[in-house]
Amino acid sequence: MIVRIYWGRIVPGSLPSIEEVYRHYDAASTPGMRARFVSQDLNDPDSIYVVTIWDDLASVDRWVASDDYKMRITRALKPFIVGGQSLSLSEVRVEDLASLLPVAARDSHA
Repeated sequence: MIVRIYWGRIVPGSLPSIEEVYRHYDAASTPGMRARFVSQDLNDPDSIYVVTIWDDLASVDRWVASDDYKMRITRALKPFIVGGQSLSLSEVRVEDLASLLPVAARDSHA
């Protein structure tokens, strides 16, 4: 399993627009993507983290190379991203999602 962590500085006040872009992109329809989290830094509201969890590195590579990613994510977010950005890829060595599953089930019914 692979975790992809993106950090970026955003235009102040643009988080609702960024959230809308991600809400319209169905992670479940992306082959190999297990989950996605879009989050705002509590200490720096002009910073976001997008964490995606993948089956394997090949799935990440196919997604990043796809026209769908380039148009629906990269191009759609470009007006809202300013300044620094970083990207990390890591291989999961130990996983324990037991406490996450009840939260996900509860939130999906909200």
